[in-house]
Amino acid sequence: PERAKCRIGDGVSQLLKSAPVLAPFYEIVNQTGADVQHTAGAWLWKLEALLRQGQRNRRGAEENYAAAVGGFEYTVWAVLETDADLGLLVEYLHDSRGDDATGAFQNDVFAGARLALNDPQDTSLLAGTVRDLSDGTSLFTLEASRRIGDRYKLTVEARLFSDVHRGNVLADFRDEDMIQVEVGYFF
Repeated sequence: PERAKCRIGDGVSQLLKSAPVLAPFYEIVNQTGADVQHTAGAWLWKLEALLRQGQRNRRGAEENYAAAVGGFEYTVWAVLETDADLGLLVEYLHDSRGDDATGAFQNDVFAGARLALNDPQDTSLLAGTVRDLSDGTSLFTLEASRRIGDRYKLTVEARLFSDVHRGNVLADFRDEDMIQVEVGYFF
């Protein structure tokens, strides 16, 4: 019996030595970034930009690149003579790696609106769409929230994909539309 145990143990030991092993790999990159914002009356201008060296692209090749998101939000105060404010947003998203980018937004435009009712319940809604200018892939997004009493908050989020191009980084998500409803309790 002892001998059999030893042989089985040796077999398992050999099997474990030849089994694939997952080992984390962290790329060492150098990055320089900047966030700039300018407010002028009802206009809010924004730019987020970075330069990165040493990261691999979608094809696995090391590639230095630049990426940026820039745009504006224009706020219309007291919409229809109410306490509500309506913000109109437009942003351009760019990654110099183009189709080799590891992120989804390499040549895209976001357009949306933010409605803040400015009520005691802090009711707000953000709705918009991101459209890939290279292949026509679209992502629709909705975020809404409202406090209920002193202790609860209701939040709804939705993401819907449309016309997702096969080569787009989002292709694996084309059938992954989602709606999430969350009730938070604060104590």
